[in-house]
Amino acid sequence: MNAFMQFFIRNFLFVCLFLCSAFLLPGPAVSADIIIKYYIFSMETPDDEKKVVDFIKEHDGVTKVETVLDRHWVYVSFEDEVLNDERFQLRLRLGDELGYPVERWDVQWEHTEGHE
Repeated sequence: MNAFMQFFIRNFLFVCLFLCSAFLLPGPAVSADIIIKYYIFSMETPDDEKKVVDFIKEHDGVTKVETVLDRHWVYVSFEDEVLNDERFQLRLRLGDELGYPVERWDVQWEHTEGHE
């Protein structure tokens, strides 16, 4: 093999290895410690959805809010472990202060110490 061919093969393999590793590496870590799915059956219209989302976003530590209006779901991502109790408090505030009672809620994902 001549020097050019060795150079070409070595660089080709390097590029292939780089591209493969770029696609196989895990993506960015989830930025939330807790993700809760709330069921709010009184949330029926886009106006209801906007009120609920705006109310939730006002709370400190909430990083993301997603809704599925036709199923009455609201996904809320909480940032800090300090807010471990906030998931319960938010459930109460949605009904008491906003008038959209949470019928049911499920923990979708929760970071626990020692588990990544």
